[in-house]
Amino acid sequence: MRAGSGGATASGSGGSASGGSGSGTSGSGGSGSGGSNSMTGGSGGATGTGGGSGGTTLPPQPFEIDGRWTYLGPSDVPHDLTIDHGSMLYEDVDGMWSSKWTIKTYDNGLHHFQVTFDSGSGSYLPVGESMSGTYDRGSAFLTIQLAKGLSSYPPVQGAGSCTEADGTPIPECRLYVKLN
Repeated sequence: MRAGSGGATASGSGGSASGGSGSGTSGSGGSGSGGSNSMTGGSGGATGTGGGSGGTTLPPQPFEIDGRWTYLGPSDVPHDLTIDHGSMLYEDVDGMWSSKWTIKTYDNGLHHFQVTFDSGSGSYLPVGESMSGTYDRGSAFLTIQLAKGLSSYPPVQGAGSCTEADGTPIPECRLYVKLN
């Protein structure tokens, strides 16, 4: 975290994510808010009503796979996936079904997530009550390996591919490309 004169940093103008002018978890100044990214900072600090040190908890980092993705294969019907604000929305490109899931937890460092089914319409895919997933994200491609339930994280078998060396589709694997 860097303190300074603002911009799109986590600290904002003259503040830090935990209070006042300065950096780290100490500083002086009153309460305030602002800034332009998820680790809100701003003139006067993001939390508290004064300086000093403390155990301020920063908001979690955004989910690194947030965005709009188009399914490339290998075995489901064509669909789009939108990951945004704690949810995943699968939508058939022909409008025949949709499926909304709530993201319960994610870990950018371990490339894991857990989702629970929220709502759906039509003959929606994927189906189930809850799923765990592991992912690999490249600059344009996203490989997701899913498993039913919340008890384990399946390994991604091949980043950028959902087929075995002989061309056999890997079950519950999905390959997407990023939409602009």
